Amino acid sequence: MFYANIQVLNCDSERQEEFSTYVLGTSFYITTSVLSLHLGLSDKGEEYPTSFDKLQACREIFKDPSNKKVNKNATELGPHERILHLIVAHTINPRSGKFNVITGEDLWLIWKILSYEPPNICHYMLNEMVTLSSSTVNHLKYGMAISEILDQFNVHVLGKDPIFSSPQSYLSYRSLKQLKYNYVGDE
Repeated sequence: MFYANIQVLNCDSERQEEFSTYVLGTSFYITTSVLSLHLGLSDKGEEYPTSFDKLQACREIFKDPSNKKVNKNATELGPHERILHLIVAHTINPRSGKFNVITGEDLWLIWKILSYEPPNICHYMLNEMVTLSSSTVNHLKYGMAISEILDQFNVHVLGKDPIFSSPQSYLSYRSLKQLKYNYVGDE
């Protein structure tokens, strides 16, 4: 509901975006200030750049000044950097799929955090929400943040009838095994 109803309202030269959405008949505006206020995050700091020195970031993150390539494998990180990458990959820049790959956004966020230069998380989240509203991705980011925003705007979704997927939905053998269900033939 949240992402399906997003309408981008403003995108000026400073890349300060805002959007409106509505859930269960309640309409509200989301800006970086709103995210900062309701999520307790600072909206100060560097916004995600269009370009940054990925090689220099890799040299600092992987602690190898002689590195001549941009590393993309998180298994090569030190233990502290690996934990930081998992935090970034699960909360700040959540995604589905493999978590041992370091994306460009992950690299930038980790580099900023380790350099003690705070990234503008509110701006990053707002841009990701706007991007998600116009894409066909299989996962939706920031569920906990959206729950907090809905709660702050007195939109209560608890007690509502859940929408289940169609009976033709397919669960793989592996999915059933992870759910601790026994797979029985063609049923």
